[in-house]
Amino acid sequence: MTRHEFRNCLCILRSIDEHELEAAGIKMIDKEWLSFCIDPFRWFLRADDATALRLWVLIERRAKPEPVAARAL
Repeated sequence: MTRHEFRNCLCILRSIDEHELEAAGIKMIDKEWLSFCIDPFRWFLRADDATALRLWVLIERRAKPEPVAARAL
């Protein structure tokens, strides 16, 4: 992973919305969501393995989106 790729992953982590977490199977109560918003890096480091994996999959998906076929004009 390059420095730019790592920085991009950190930026993605900072920009994840609650509905994206829920879609990835990560349910949060209000206190957990607030904790994530305040410091997503610490939240990620403290997450259990299964939750961290779900979040990482979400980050990777946004970092390397699937190519979309061009539409005909």
